[in-house]
Amino acid sequence: MNLLTTGLRVLWKDRFYAAINLVGLAVAFTAAIFIALWLRFELTWEPFLENPDAVRVIALDIQLPSAKGFHSINGPNLLREELDAALGDRIISARYQDGRLIVGSGDRRSVERVGAADPNFFRIVTIPFLAGDPAHALDEPNAIVLTRSAAKKFFGDEDPMGRTLELQNQATGKVTGLIDDMPDNSLFRRAMFVSAETAGSYMSRSVASTRWEDLNAYTLLRLRPGTTDADLQAPLGAIAKVKYPDDASSGVRHIFESHKLRAVHLEGVLYGQTRSRTSLGALGMVGLLILAIAGINFINLATARATRRTREVGVRKALGASRALLIVQLLAEPVLLAAASLLVAFVAVEVTLPAVSGLLGTRLEFAYWREPILTLGMLLCGLAVGVGAGFYPALILSRLTPVAALRAAGRSGGGSSLVRQVLVVMQFAASIGLIVLTIFIQRQTEHARDANLTRIAGDPLVILEDLDRLPLSQRKLMIERLASEPALRGATGSSLAQGDDKQSLSTRDDLVPGQRITYSVVRIDQSYFAVHGLRLLAGRVFDDTRDQVDPDNPPARDVAIISASAARAFGFPNVRDIVGQSVGGSNGDPSDRPLDVIGVVEDFPLHSAQDSMGPTVFFDAPGWFRFITVRVPGAHLRDGVAAIDRIWKDLAPIYPIQRQFADVRLDRVWTATQREADVLTTFALVAVLIGCLGLLGLSAYTAERRTKEIGIRKAMGASTTDVVKLLVMQLTRPVIVANLLAWPVALWIVQRWLSAFADRIPIDIWPFLAAGAGTLVLAWTVVIGHALAVGRARPSYALRYE
Repeated sequence: MNLLTTGLRVLWKDRFYAAINLVGLAVAFTAAIFIALWLRFELTWEPFLENPDAVRVIALDIQLPSAKGFHSINGPNLLREELDAALGDRIISARYQDGRLIVGSGDRRSVERVGAADPNFFRIVTIPFLAGDPAHALDEPNAIVLTRSAAKKFFGDEDPMGRTLELQNQATGKVTGLIDDMPDNSLFRRAMFVSAETAGSYMSRSVASTRWEDLNAYTLLRLRPGTTDADLQAPLGAIAKVKYPDDASSGVRHIFESHKLRAVHLEGVLYGQTRSRTSLGALGMVGLLILAIAGINFINLATARATRRTREVGVRKALGASRALLIVQLLAEPVLLAAASLLVAFVAVEVTLPAVSGLLGTRLEFAYWREPILTLGMLLCGLAVGVGAGFYPALILSRLTPVAALRAAGRSGGGSSLVRQVLVVMQFAASIGLIVLTIFIQRQTEHARDANLTRIAGDPLVILEDLDRLPLSQRKLMIERLASEPALRGATGSSLAQGDDKQSLSTRDDLVPGQRITYSVVRIDQSYFAVHGLRLLAGRVFDDTRDQVDPDNPPARDVAIISASAARAFGFPNVRDIVGQSVGGSNGDPSDRPLDVIGVVEDFPLHSAQDSMGPTVFFDAPGWFRFITVRVPGAHLRDGVAAIDRIWKDLAPIYPIQRQFADVRLDRVWTATQREADVLTTFALVAVLIGCLGLLGLSAYTAERRTKEIGIRKAMGASTTDVVKLLVMQLTRPVIVANLLAWPVALWIVQRWLSAFADRIPIDIWPFLAAGAGTLVLAWTVVIGHALAVGRARPSYALRYE
């Protein structure tokens, strides 16, 4: 009790420095807890999985000789059958595909995001059922498993089991299972799951693609006991070799890869998912840096202030205090302060958890009884910081004799000054590096958003989705009505829209002698390039009256517009030279028809700025349209959207409209990157704030220790400006050195991060200069207040201070 009372008295006496340490440590502990919660969230995806180490998803890595390749978690529909044949009962397999269905109950109709899956899906993805049998819930065609919120939406508080829902306006589905709402850290965040043999599913036998170039379904596996990843490699390699026989000679490579389902979102195979193990590791390092900076501040100030207690130590020793008692007393005070900071941090986490969850777009939870490792870890961290701050002063001061302690009173420790300077340099170097990285992440994210085709000359683009549910004649009429509407500025149909994760690829060996070329295929109409504000580098656009492909009567030759990268891949460095040429059609394969090239379009971000466009071929083929893109006047946005809704209701009254602004649609692609940028920005500011708190404490301490020196200087004629310069420059040098150390490391990290983007910003010098100058100005602002106060003091006050 005496130790606690004495410790509280000492802290109250030095309450200014105690407050600095308390705030700095509390902010650091709060930030570290949030980082730990987010890391736990990201590293425990699919938290409901039983034996998660046995669950795999097969991704496809396509490596192209003429362009950047890509990964896809979507694979061919037939891959599951091939794996079943090769591995038999050593695995449990299922396909899964995201989609949308029109779901109705009585007069209620809505378009719901659904997951279509094979019967074994719930034996692999072991989502707990509230009702129903997960092993057989998807056995029958049109079987439905509802989430709790979807069940409430369609049936209220009634029991949904055995009830029916209308699917896609053409079939009746039966509810066979009920599950809780899916957590945020899951790939399967859907309102409901339906069997693969469901009306509107692209995995049903009647419509499923049998082409190995079409990538549209996940292949999920649960390895039975005794089966390993090594057992998968041989059949996966054999399947790729048989199904893609020309890989060896063409330079194109198709590689099937096995990934753990729980970690696949960190492997770079999900479209629009930029997070990786590297980024999470970097975030963890940021958390450690913040703790380190706060700990350094605490230790700096505790060590510096401890030298003022030599007189107290001498008196206590003269009165008979033992060394052990002094050590305990000198350790108790910083430990007490660290414990108080940790308590404040826990309260701050509870209060700000909803706001931080909103910033991160996740539902973070912190239940102390369910997080024993995190709670114990923070307690140990607080103890370590407290002991670290008090250990050195306790060890040094407690061994002084009473005479030596009284003689040393009032003298500052010379040896510890260099250590404090080094610690200040380290903490500011970390802060500056974080600021530089944050600036580049924010700039690249903004650049990626601006580079996408979401607004044309100030006019937003609106995308109508799921056009393939309409008959072809209805699709054509819809485009015509929208294009001729006076309240709009054009409309165009296409098989692909920005933000779509599905691709159609074609691989041919007859375009360039001795080479096999893989390119993307996009079906459009004659208005596509005009609506998107794109210019042709050469040639002409499509004419629907003569270039349009009839899916029931394919032509002997294909009329095509190609991208500039495709022209170069086809052997035409000058893209204008390919216009009017006919390429391909010489290999005898009737499906590889000659391409009559009528135009070349500039490369543009077809998917996103993170992925290069690559060789792309466009055909005029409305039978493949899944999207309509409408250009709406920016000055009359409300009237334009109302016109879209009116025309849709006139032509497709039984189908709920599915429309999104293009920039909103692309937000899901950049959400992860934007969150990383926002989080790093926040924590970089936290690190700088903590560093400035430490600098404030050290500047106050330095000014206090040099009071007599300043009095002598003023008595000898020094001005207030001279005194301010003296104190400011002493604390400026560590910040300048920190800049010189931080810049090379920050440059290396920025180069690695930007390398993931096909369309990236240049690495300019100004972010480095801005981070350095901003940190320096901030340091000056913090220090100069104390410097002015001391510099204006009368010499007589300074000389009698001690």
